[in-house]
Amino acid sequence: MLRHKAYQIHVSKVVPVRVYQNISPTPKLIDIPRADDVNKIMLFPFMVSEGYDTAEAFAFDIRQSSYYRQAAELLGLVVREKGKYKITSKGESLLVLSSKDKPNFMCRLLLEFPIWQYFD
Repeated sequence: MLRHKAYQIHVSKVVPVRVYQNISPTPKLIDIPRADDVNKIMLFPFMVSEGYDTAEAFAFDIRQSSYYRQAAELLGLVVREKGKYKITSKGESLLVLSSKDKPNFMCRLLLEFPIWQYFD
């Protein structure tokens, strides 16, 4: 082992459910991303802003990296133009948020997917 680090995560503030109750699903969002790690989806715009693609950034194979790329696209964080990914205005909004505000931002984006309305 060359290096080793330890990290701790502290929840800074509990957000009440009522903050999210008035978010309406966006009907045009009908595709369902297969990415299963929201933290990696959230990292994708950061990697794009630094010039990486998902395969380079996360050391995934092409199929697996495409799940996170697709999820970031569906959430409106990145867009593909002329064969390259660019950060959208939503993605830029995420980039400038404090670390405590990023999870709330992502929660709002996820709640815009119509599939969540069927789990009432």
